[in-house]
Amino acid sequence: MTTKTGQYNGNGTTTQVNTGLTALKSLTIVEVAARGPSSMAYTTNVIQTGLGQGTFVNGGKKDQGVAIEGATFTVTNPDFNVNGTTYHWEGRGD
Repeated sequence: MTTKTGQYNGNGTTTQVNTGLTALKSLTIVEVAARGPSSMAYTTNVIQTGLGQGTFVNGGKKDQGVAIEGATFTVTNPDFNVNGTTYHWEGRGD
């Protein structure tokens, strides 16, 4: 299993990130807020196979809008795509 890390800037609509992995198996996205609570998303290929593509854990609840697509992930959920906000990610896979 290989781990890759990176960051992206939200654009308010759809953000797609290539992780550099051949097959992304799990993904964590974190917003490190300057003030207030930080946001964290977590998903795996198994979660998305069983519960539907784009399903992820947003804090403590099930949500939609972070899709694993082979080596990339696509973010459409507004909690993780605020225009101008920087998000940090860690992907694990092959």
